[in-house]
Amino acid sequence: MKLDAIKKEDIPKYLKEEKGCPVWNTYEKIRGLVGAEGNNRKVIVGEDGSFAPDPHPHLVTFWIYDHRKRELYTPETLKTSWALEEGRFPVSIVKWEKDGLKVTTTIFAKEIEPAKGLMTFVRTSLENKGQEEKELSLYVVIRHSGLTRRRDDGVKEILYDGSRVIKVNKRTALYMKKVPDAFGFSVVKEGDIWEFAKDGLIPPKVEIVDELGYASGACVYKVKLKSGMKEKYDFLVPAGFEENSSLLSLTETLNFSDSLKEVKEYWKQRVPLELNLPDEEYVNCFYTSIYYILISMTGNELWPGPYFYDFFTLHDAIEMGGALDKAGLFKTAEAATGRFIFKDDDPYLDGLGGCIFGLYEHYRITQDKSWLEKVYQRMATDAKRLKSLRAKQLTPELKNGPIYGLLPDSVSQDNFSRKTHLYVDNWWGLIGVKAALEAARVLKKEDDVVWLKEEYEGFFSCLMESFKKVMKREAIDYMPAFADYWPPEERTVDKDHRVLGEAQMAWAHRPALFPGLSLGIPIPLDLFRRSYQHYWQKSGGFSGYDGGWYVEYEEYFWGYNVMLAHAPLFLGMEEVALKNVQWSLKHQSCPGGWMEAMHTRLNKEGLREISEGVVCDIPHCWSASHYVLILRNMLLREENEKLVLLSCIPQSWFEDGKIIEVKNAPTYFGEISFCLKSYLKKGFLELEINPKNTSPEGYLLKLPFKEAIKRVTVDDREWNDFKEKEVNLPAAAKKVLIYY
Repeated sequence: MKLDAIKKEDIPKYLKEEKGCPVWNTYEKIRGLVGAEGNNRKVIVGEDGSFAPDPHPHLVTFWIYDHRKRELYTPETLKTSWALEEGRFPVSIVKWEKDGLKVTTTIFAKEIEPAKGLMTFVRTSLENKGQEEKELSLYVVIRHSGLTRRRDDGVKEILYDGSRVIKVNKRTALYMKKVPDAFGFSVVKEGDIWEFAKDGLIPPKVEIVDELGYASGACVYKVKLKSGMKEKYDFLVPAGFEENSSLLSLTETLNFSDSLKEVKEYWKQRVPLELNLPDEEYVNCFYTSIYYILISMTGNELWPGPYFYDFFTLHDAIEMGGALDKAGLFKTAEAATGRFIFKDDDPYLDGLGGCIFGLYEHYRITQDKSWLEKVYQRMATDAKRLKSLRAKQLTPELKNGPIYGLLPDSVSQDNFSRKTHLYVDNWWGLIGVKAALEAARVLKKEDDVVWLKEEYEGFFSCLMESFKKVMKREAIDYMPAFADYWPPEERTVDKDHRVLGEAQMAWAHRPALFPGLSLGIPIPLDLFRRSYQHYWQKSGGFSGYDGGWYVEYEEYFWGYNVMLAHAPLFLGMEEVALKNVQWSLKHQSCPGGWMEAMHTRLNKEGLREISEGVVCDIPHCWSASHYVLILRNMLLREENEKLVLLSCIPQSWFEDGKIIEVKNAPTYFGEISFCLKSYLKKGFLELEINPKNTSPEGYLLKLPFKEAIKRVTVDDREWNDFKEKEVNLPAAAKKVLIYY
């Protein structure tokens, strides 16, 4: 039977027929990402040290056979450690150790000019930490990858030129710096390469037979290691290059160590915003999140993830662009706004208001009025579209109901199978209208100011009335996620009738707090605080209030845990916000990143914990963007005309000798740098502020201590505008001492 006779939908099942092989199916394996900024080719890496260089259809992994022990070591079945270079750079490092043998695999990628091709660099090193000499075979295994985007393009042909190049489907799949000692391959009909490697053998094939399934092969190095000795092996995989003699010349000249140094230097200088925090994990995840977003981009387009997503989603891109802006990457963020255009066939209605806000937010952070003038017509057009959509529900027959004056129903809640009048759409719609109004004021578009102000005030009024009506109807004292009425008999948790749980309710109203408050929208904070306290008591309880928001109807934890952390931060629930962030740091899906959702199970205590399996992309870019935004809001955020500093910080960061330093941070008021040093053994903290442009109303410094502030000096003068845990500072403040 020919390969093309196998139905595409049967391929995953077919691959799971492992015949004892530990790793044949790769769909559910934990994975990460390396690559180059904006390059449409990605390299998916695994916690086992394997890598899949998309768009190639193959996966490369490294096995070791110990001839004296007669044992095959497959890192897929061993405990490995997985990290990034210096904790943050997109250079994946996987280590494992067994029976005195230590193996380290380092993987990164670099764009090669002028071809714009992507070159993957790989180094595997073997070290004998035992007392006796080891006689080994290093298997460099090539197999079909379930992680390639072109999943219907299998590994049908493997060819070896006898020197340093292996080709898959007639394209260079692996360049070896050292000529291997042997090579062979197999096809599914006769067993995977594992069938031979488990006995330290090489399959005898010298030509491919394109029948029944995918081919797998390996080049093999014979290695003798005396005690204390190391050996290293370097490999390259090109993607996007012409197959000619110049490609071979290029691979021969590229050096692993020099290229690694260049890649690290590139990423080191890429982000203008600099952080120096007492907990390095917070800092590493900040930079890694930005790097993942940049690597996942294709040109100027922002994508939710590197693997499953081959389409642009506006409602995810908006806040990814905001994260880039808040990190100081203005040009990259501005280029991305070219896709901030809502289309009528977009299933996510929240993207319409979000699109307007995303354009205005870029202006707020850059203060580039000429750019705002260029995009203003797009903003006004979308605001008119929002007005038109609302007008359809401003009818007499709807006057007394909760959907009066709201936007039409949609499916903006992912995986929600029934169109509903979701409050998330309406918050983003209101935010969009308010952003357009503020832009009109900046540009002195007086005629537009009139109708936008009227639309904003009418929209806000209808939204507030809707809450009241639904809460009265449902006999609840907190905000629901949507306005529609569902009969009790339909309130079942299944694929057809999903009643949104507490985590989705918290998700639906989060935009009102962030970014809504920054636009001056007068939301009822008491109602929001009561609602989020309810949501936390219900949703957080599933995992013992350790910081995980559990989605009960799907049995998932979500990567957007860092998104939900915004709300408690703005509501004075800092302890809950910190738990959310700390939970996310503890449960990274790959070094410095998160998958879109995480499977769960009940533990012995009856609480929910993360279980095995992958849900959609890793790393997921809207999770990455919200980590950037939440950490930024913890350190500094705008509130009306002042900056709030250090409003949600672990108390341990203030221990004696600790330093919290932020440099070159963009704000709506201009760039700022500040540094807080702890001298608590002497009884005080020292804050130095260095703004390029001061915030009009100064600063609000919040501190988490149980002890009350006793005395404050500003620039060597006594200062009396403080409370037990916070200090109001003037815009001119440079050096502040806080005494306890």
